[in-house]
Amino acid sequence: METVKFAINVISPNMCRIVPNDIRRRFKEIADGGCIMSLDVMLAEMESITKKCAEIGASALFEM
Repeated sequence: METVKFAINVISPNMCRIVPNDIRRRFKEIADGGCIMSLDVMLAEMESITKKCAEIGASALFEM
């Protein structure tokens, strides 16, 4: 199983963005979204990204 890293970029104290560290289009489309402004939304997005990666045979790793 392939591991794909997703970076959590902190833009400001109350805002972040999740971006893939992979140039392939399928992973960019999985993490295609805007700025995240709450912890609940960030956790839900991380769960969604993990599920979508599992569907295509990859595992997601998040790092700050």
